[in-house]
Amino acid sequence: MADLLRNVVNWFTDAEKNLYEFLGFVPYCNEHINVWSPRLVTIFLDVCNQMDSLWSWEMDKNKTDTIGENPCIVDYFVQFGSDIAPKWAVF
Repeated sequence: MADLLRNVVNWFTDAEKNLYEFLGFVPYCNEHINVWSPRLVTIFLDVCNQMDSLWSWEMDKNKTDTIGENPCIVDYFVQFGSDIAPKWAVF
């Protein structure tokens, strides 16, 4: 379990580093609201895949009877949304 936690933290640290580097080239501001970049898409896809894997693992660990074989983002929201929503901020 400690190895898994360490890997998860490292994956998110890498994603955060990649986002920080990207924002060095394209700062987050109103002038860049319509900027599109394959690099930014890759960063978001990596993070979303990591989150999907973590939520799926958590649901499997808890053996939630109300969720089917292949949970999706809606299932994660139903299961974890009220606990997570007040604790996380996304921009």
